[in-house]
Amino acid sequence: MTHTVQRRSEEIWYAIGEVLELRSLLGREKNRVVQRPVSSIQRAFLTQTRDRAHFKENTPVVKLPSLVSNTPRRRNRRSKSRSSSPNSQPSKSVLSAPHQLLWALIGLLLTIGGTFLEAFITTFPWQWADRGIQAHSLGVTYQIGAVLLVGCLGGKNAAALSQIAYIALGLTFFPIFSQGGGLAYFREPTFGYILGFIPGAWLCGWLTFRHRVKLESLAFSGMSGLFAIHSIGIAYLMGLQLFSPLGNGFSAFLQGIVKYSILPLPGQIAIVCAVSVLGFILRQILFY
Repeated sequence: MTHTVQRRSEEIWYAIGEVLELRSLLGREKNRVVQRPVSSIQRAFLTQTRDRAHFKENTPVVKLPSLVSNTPRRRNRRSKSRSSSPNSQPSKSVLSAPHQLLWALIGLLLTIGGTFLEAFITTFPWQWADRGIQAHSLGVTYQIGAVLLVGCLGGKNAAALSQIAYIALGLTFFPIFSQGGGLAYFREPTFGYILGFIPGAWLCGWLTFRHRVKLESLAFSGMSGLFAIHSIGIAYLMGLQLFSPLGNGFSAFLQGIVKYSILPLPGQIAIVCAVSVLGFILRQILFY
């Protein structure tokens, strides 16, 4: 009996040893890494990839200065849903500060020069052979055109800054207004229209750079700026009539509207159309 138990225990221990040895063999097979030979095609691909990575790491990145700063603006979800079509997306090109100052200076000079330069229109080109080139006056100057042109080319800040400088120079005894200058010009009925140059130019520049460069968008921006100028001018006429009567009460106020708003309006609309075409051509040339 004792001999049988001892024999069975030896068999059990032998089986346990066999199991442990088999387990160790399986673990070695699992941890062993099988190395496969690399083909010539794989070796060439690895070499080319390594060379590209080395060239990319050692090549310096050069950033060239740009005339415009394409700084993305934050938009809410509602504005993104409205501007789904590519034609309705706003223009992302915003002029840098030095270029805005340059356009403000150009706008100031154009406004001063346009104040004393009368606008003319010629006959149609197909009539030049029979009647020759004949010029007809529009009854207005190029002052409105200069104000709106700066808004179309320089943006809202440059346009508003140029008109602020124009009014400041005119009120400091520089005779750059149509009838002189100085602080006494506050009593002139046309001073309200000059004050309207600031919001009109700003509105024109804001609308111009809000949409992509198209002829109809430039025309709409110019018309909106012209409407703002006349609105401020008529409001100034009304205030001038209330605090410093012009003459015969309400009839004088109506005469002022007819003289300074209604009669010059056709010629000013023609100038706005010309400014839209000129602004569109210049924007295409300047690439912004």
